[in-house]
Amino acid sequence: MTASKSAASSVVLGKDQGGVVLLGIGVLGLLLAFTAIVVDLGHLAHRHLAVTAAAERVALAGAMAVDSSVEATSAQPGTRLRLARRAAAAAARAAAAAEAAQWPGLRMAALDVRADAVQVRLCGPVVLPLAWHAVGRRGSPVCAVAAAATAVSWAQYP
Repeated sequence: MTASKSAASSVVLGKDQGGVVLLGIGVLGLLLAFTAIVVDLGHLAHRHLAVTAAAERVALAGAMAVDSSVEATSAQPGTRLRLARRAAAAAARAAAAAEAAQWPGLRMAALDVRADAVQVRLCGPVVLPLAWHAVGRRGSPVCAVAAAATAVSWAQYP
C-alpha cells in the first residue's frame, strides 16, 4: 500500500513540480526590473537638480554682471544697456565654462540677456547606471532653464 501511495503521490506531484520555482523566478525578475527603473529615475532626478542649480548659478553670474557694469559705467543709457548685455553674456559664458569643467559635456544651449533678467538654458549628458543603451550612445541630455532678475531699474535711465 505504501508503494502504490507513493507512486500515486509522485504522479500527482509530477504535474505541479517546478511551478513555484518558475513563479518565484518571474517575480524576482520583475522585482529586479522595477528596482533598476527606480534607481535610474532617481539618478535622472538628481542630475536634473544638478543641472538646474548650475543654470541658476550661471544666470545669477550674468545678472550680477549687469548690475555691476551699469553701476561702473557713466555712458549714455543706450550704451549702458549694450555694455551691460555684453558684460552679462561674458560673465554667463565664463560661469558656464566653470560649470562645464566640473561636469564634462555640460553646454549652454541658450542665453538671453534682457534689461531686466538673464535667462540661461544648460544641457548635459546623463548616463543612467542600470539602463541598456543603444550602441554608441553616450546618454540622454538633461536640460534646465533658469533666470535671474537684475537689480537695475531701467526706468531711472531714460
